Amino acid sequence: MDEIVKPALILQMSATPKEKPTVETKYENVVESGLIKNQIIINNDLANSSDEKKTTIENLISEALKQREILADEYKRLGKNINPLLLIQLPNDTETLSDLDQRYRDIIENYLLDEGIASEYGNLAVWLSEEKTNLENITDLDNRVKVLLFKQAIALGWDCPRAQVLLMLRDIKSDSFKIQTLGRVLRMPEATHYLNDTLNTAYIYTDLESIKVDTDETDPMRNLIKYKQSRINPLFNSSLITLPDSIFLTRVDYGDLRQSFRFVLENALEQAFDLDPTDDEKTCYDKFDQKLAIYDNELTTPILSDEIVKNIDTLIPLGNKSSVVNLKMDDATVENIFNLILRENIQPFKNFARSRSVVYTGLRNIFERGGFDDFKIQRIFACSKENQRILAQIFEISIDQYNQIHQQEMKERRNRNSTQTDFTIPQTDEFSDNSTEIPTIRNVYVDYYRKNNAPTSTEIPFENYIDHCQDVLWWYKNGDKGEKYFAIEYYEMDSKTLTHRAAFYPDYIVKFKDGTVGIFDTKIGFTADNEHARQKANALQKYLRNHRDLHLWGGLVKPEDKNGWAIQADHLTRKAAKGEEEPVEIDYSDKNWAKFSLLENLD
Repeated sequence: MDEIVKPALILQMSATPKEKPTVETKYENVVESGLIKNQIIINNDLANSSDEKKTTIENLISEALKQREILADEYKRLGKNINPLLLIQLPNDTETLSDLDQRYRDIIENYLLDEGIASEYGNLAVWLSEEKTNLENITDLDNRVKVLLFKQAIALGWDCPRAQVLLMLRDIKSDSFKIQTLGRVLRMPEATHYLNDTLNTAYIYTDLESIKVDTDETDPMRNLIKYKQSRINPLFNSSLITLPDSIFLTRVDYGDLRQSFRFVLENALEQAFDLDPTDDEKTCYDKFDQKLAIYDNELTTPILSDEIVKNIDTLIPLGNKSSVVNLKMDDATVENIFNLILRENIQPFKNFARSRSVVYTGLRNIFERGGFDDFKIQRIFACSKENQRILAQIFEISIDQYNQIHQQEMKERRNRNSTQTDFTIPQTDEFSDNSTEIPTIRNVYVDYYRKNNAPTSTEIPFENYIDHCQDVLWWYKNGDKGEKYFAIEYYEMDSKTLTHRAAFYPDYIVKFKDGTVGIFDTKIGFTADNEHARQKANALQKYLRNHRDLHLWGGLVKPEDKNGWAIQADHLTRKAAKGEEEPVEIDYSDKNWAKFSLLENLD
């Protein structure tokens, strides 16, 4: 590369850089963009499905294969021709195959053979330093290989987005996961998330007693790795409920200008310069010339010359010796300034990286009609303040027109990227290292894990409150995103002019001994009374009214004092939820809150 290409600049990109990078992208943003999976689950449901007659390795292989088949079925259900890949890593960290490795390999291959998976069948690949089998086209999404047996070589720079399940067998000297290895199963096969959250998850099976990841405590990736598991208390299985119309929305708006903006921009440019489809190149050139500075002697940058400064502290020049030299700006500076101009002009759409090609294409399609290439277009606007003013006016008109189109596009995309399901309490839930097991009396799970960053002024006191309430049968802490959890559809403001569909995940679902079900969301201070809270409160009460036959009640709740809570709700009592009295409706615009107790009727 150095001898032939002789690059002036080398851009290095890595998820695991060895040195501090110049530019970083937040891990959360990469997840949100759909490039990588939402989470990693360790030993999914192993405690409930393991077979005592099988060895540890056999159980792990069995569960890993089962998970691979589940994923394959889900892809087929979506009409995707994707064959998920199971990676099995041998336990020793040496490059060559050790005696321990060979023993493990024999066990694994014998078990796989019984499942109809073998090298000679073409569905098992091997990647070892001394042996490479069935690796051709293995990264293709529809490749027939189901399982890849490997050692450490695969952890270095290998990219196979269909890899989604990883079985790691480690010897006793090593008890940590390498980020590079975990990264092999994090990529999304089509660089987008699916409505089925199972497909947005990576699965790891391992024989380790505890989990360590070779990252520091602040690495956000730690929160994606979930190995602590809660399970439904068998005592509550018969009382579990189903809540209909739970909404799941995938992200559709990335704050960028989409292809439809290009046509709006091109139309605005044609009008601004009086262009006609029948104009030839010279006519277009002349029309641009009438309104823009386009000649090289006009496109220069004023630079101070011979400036004399008398006082270095105040930088006040003498003012009688200076002059200005108009110089031609170099191409790199022109491109940089041009990008800054475009970035500023596309507001409020802030995602310039995703918008850049759309804007560039629109400008190129119009200006090339006058014979201008990309570099000339950039120089015309980077080197003239008056040209920049004209361009800003054109973009202002274009953005205003595009806003209406964008609103309709987002509405259509959200309709396509949403699903409604019947919600039931998950039989299991998974938690990361950023959680602590909390002893409870009435939680629906046998082992309840609370996130370490749970709000101490709302969630923790409310959990203590409902956990000690005699009228409560069980309570469930809902998740805050994903298809797995309960969400209510509502509309929130996108900006001053746009609204969009959103999913509201209430904090708690509470089953009472009298058969009613409470749905509560905790608030405090400004979060209890702002417009965002009002929209959620309206959505929750609408949901409760629409499903009154299920004996639902609840609302937004906030701590009123050290010993009490206040609720913002229509169903102010559980009697109303049971149909024994009419619910009382309140006006949310007045931000009415009523004192309430789970043990008694409201005051």
